[in-house]
Amino acid sequence: MKKVSKSENFKLVTAILLFLISTLILFTQNKKEDKYAEFENYLLSLYQTIPNYTEEELDDIPKPEHPHLAGFQNTFMIIDPIERRVPIERLHETFREIQNSNIRNRSIEWHNIPSLMGGRTRAVMFDPNDSNYEKVWAGSVTGGLWYNNNITDDNSNWQPVSDLWDNISISKIIHDPNNPMIFYVGTGEANTALITYRESSSRGIGIWKTVDAGSTWTLLPSTDLFEYIVDIEIKDENGQSVIYAAVASGEYYGTHESSPSDGLFRSIDYGESWEQVLPNIIGSDVPYTPSDIEIK
Repeated sequence: MKKVSKSENFKLVTAILLFLISTLILFTQNKKEDKYAEFENYLLSLYQTIPNYTEEELDDIPKPEHPHLAGFQNTFMIIDPIERRVPIERLHETFREIQNSNIRNRSIEWHNIPSLMGGRTRAVMFDPNDSNYEKVWAGSVTGGLWYNNNITDDNSNWQPVSDLWDNISISKIIHDPNNPMIFYVGTGEANTALITYRESSSRGIGIWKTVDAGSTWTLLPSTDLFEYIVDIEIKDENGQSVIYAAVASGEYYGTHESSPSDGLFRSIDYGESWEQVLPNIIGSDVPYTPSDIEIK
């Protein structure tokens, strides 16, 4: 009988161990895939319970956003994959932990990921305080307000002003011609409304203002009911900066849901108060809603 060396024994044992480990990994992976597939099928079965409304039935639903569908979406996002239910008790506990930890004030470092896609960018402005015309501000419809300190440098990253604003649907940005430190930023996109005066995909909350060239921002209380700022322009009237804002409001099947209503609004006190300055459409009690303001 041939004598087996220690080296050959070691190789044999190693091969057996590798085979057993590979088999275990494959078995575990298959079990995980089976669980994923099982849970996916469970979600699909839930999806089948969503009512399939006809066009006529949808017309009778008072809210065009269809909040019942949002409820399904939220359920899918927070359902426990093992218990197959929404863990209400854990949600409340998590909410309390977030409140107690003051998570919004934590120091979190974010890094930009290079991208050539900017989404629906409806507002762009060169910073009037930069004599080199390198700093640029840009507003995204659902992505907030951003700035780039050197637009001529491909390696200069865009920086978000804040992800925690009350509303980050930016539609317009403009500076005061008599004071380059004052900027105004309008919110809300009326352009994607399903039908005229219908709620669009990105509702606003008014006009943001800065008096220190963008270092700090405040929401003008007088505009918190302006749901869609279509345009903003500032006219120098004998040395006084007068702001004009084209405002559109949401309307559900002929009933206004926001106030003030549509129209052109004018402010002579830097946005502290507003006056509607366009008349109503002939034959109705709805005012004109300008889509573009030109100062001459």
